[in-house]
Amino acid sequence: MHRVPLSPAEYSSWSVHFAATGVHPTKSIFHPKKPTKVSRQQPLNPTRQDPLRCRQSPPPKNTAKMPREIGDIKQFIEIARRKDASSARIKKSTKNSQIKFKVRCQRHLYTLVLKDSDKAEKLKQSLPPQLQIKDVPKKNPKGKSSA
Repeated sequence: MHRVPLSPAEYSSWSVHFAATGVHPTKSIFHPKKPTKVSRQQPLNPTRQDPLRCRQSPPPKNTAKMPREIGDIKQFIEIARRKDASSARIKKSTKNSQIKFKVRCQRHLYTLVLKDSDKAEKLKQSLPPQLQIKDVPKKNPKGKSSA
């Protein structure tokens, strides 16, 4: 369907029609304006739940093992001194001479990666004594037993 532009006289009569009906002259008459959504009001008492609303889902249970990487040594020591820090692991990689320090806290597992072995030794000395420190050895290659 091809629409023909309206003359000024027809347009003025259509503007009156548009004001009265809400239908634009160039728009199809068969598709009226969609009704607007009416938002529901919040309940007056915030402690009481609205029975028609869905319950809020609990937070995901896997948040206890979320990893976080730390770039600053001072910040890592502060995290290791927190009350919720339970244990520390030190992973040494012989392939690219990286040393990873991992501290397990209540929600996150914080990791610090160092390439300097002297700094790693100093950091190991400065970890708090109440923290359980484990040196994690490299895993055995597939098919070989550790005897």
